[in-house]
Amino acid sequence: MSPVNATSLHNLSPRRRIGSTRISVVLALVPFLACMTGSASLVRSFPAPRENRQDMELLQGEWEQVTLEMPDGQIKERKPGDVTWNIKGDTLECTVRDPQTIDGPSRKVCRFSLNASRSVKELDIQEVAHLGDAPGLWIYDIHRDELRVCIGHQNGVGPTADGSVVSVRPRGFETRPGQYIGYFKRVRH
Repeated sequence: MSPVNATSLHNLSPRRRIGSTRISVVLALVPFLACMTGSASLVRSFPAPRENRQDMELLQGEWEQVTLEMPDGQIKERKPGDVTWNIKGDTLECTVRDPQTIDGPSRKVCRFSLNASRSVKELDIQEVAHLGDAPGLWIYDIHRDELRVCIGHQNGVGPTADGSVVSVRPRGFETRPGQYIGYFKRVRH
């Protein structure tokens, strides 16, 4: 796999180029589905190689979703502040202010771990309020101030009859049934 660089991140969406000040964001429909998939053991515990420490440092701070690529390939543009992630240590606070989301404005606190030593970097996430649930199994790409996250759900479905969400780790950054790609830009103050 070739290394990620700023040019490649700006061309992440197969359907359109995103300008340098905007990058396609994730989780318009899924901002909290992402946080709603969790595990009591806070996902698996990945070893802490140098790559994990470097990526963990890069992830720290506030991120704003720019766009969300839907399973059907449509791009949902986000307004500044619609969906933000504030990351401190291994805690991700997801705030959704977009009034068009199913549940309206919300705030979810999640814990995560990552494995940056894989060819496709892995991010496991769980909502703190739902520690007994299965983990969210995502993949991610980060380069400086740009973050791309891909999440998947089994057979393209959301919550099951009991309200749980079955997460299946995507194999690559592509949209298909049940798979969303979110693009974030770091917020500079």
